[in-house]
This record gives sequence, C-alpha cells and structure tokens, in this order.
Amino acid sequence: MDKITNLEPYYYQGDVTRRHMRELAFFAEKFADPEFELGHYNEMPVTTSSPRKPTFTLSATAKEFVTYCINEQVIEPSCLHRMEWNFRKLSIDEDFVADAIPFELIEMLTYILGNHVYWESRLIKAYQSGLLQQILARAVDWAYPEQVDGPILEEPAA
Repeated sequence: MDKITNLEPYYYQGDVTRRHMRELAFFAEKFADPEFELGHYNEMPVTTSSPRKPTFTLSATAKEFVTYCINEQVIEPSCLHRMEWNFRKLSIDEDFVADAIPFELIEMLTYILGNHVYWESRLIKAYQSGLLQQILARAVDWAYPEQVDGPILEEPAA
C-alpha cells in the first residue's frame, strides 16, 4: 500500500474539518478572555558561569490547546516545509487569516506548533501579536458558519 503524501483532502472531509474547527472554536473563547494568560517565564537564579535560556511554563489552558493540536493531529508536519514560505504572507497580506480556508488554518497552526525546536517561541510570538487569536477566530467562522454575518466560502470538494 502506498503512503499518502498529500493530506490536503483529509482536512477537507466534512466531519474531520468540523470537529477540528469546533474544538479550535472552544479554545478561541478561552484565549479571547481578558483574564487569559498564555503562561509565564520562570525566575532564574543569576549565575556567573554561563548564560542560561529562560524557561517558559504554559498555563493549563494553553497546555491543553497544544496537547489537543498534537494528539488530535490538527497540525500536520508534512506541510511544514510549504508553510515556511507561505507564513511570510501574513506580514504582507492583512486579510490572509480573514480569508483562510480550514486547511490554511491547519498550515498556520502547523507552522507555529510543528517545529520541535521553535514551537514555544513561535507560540508566544503568535499570541503576543494577536495572530493566534485571529486564527482561532477564523476557526469559529468555519465551525459555526450560520453565525457569520457575511457569506463564507464553501469547502472545496475532496
């Protein structure tokens, strides 16, 4: 049996897409709360021997979000190489997230969380810039299209 290398149709399957978008919508509500904190940096003792990298501890909700994305395969590491280039569009095109289809949301989350070395700093930057909240808000549009004021794109057929 051949290995499937193009997983794009997988995310366009109605049930899978709706389930992922509804779960992301759940986190959108949590992340939008003014009292929400992504986490905090731990205090580090001053040492004279060598510099140390500060450690960041995620809040319980943020940890739950990251765990959900990884365990439920919301992120897809096979599309990470494509997203490295596409992610640069976010700084140029302000409507990139607003017009994103579910697979593009998955790609954005994959860029943020898919790299095992940089995921933590990318998550912090995406949260601080408001990008993560925009991605989750767009997931709400796809999870509950009946609540959107304007027309929403139809999902492409698999």
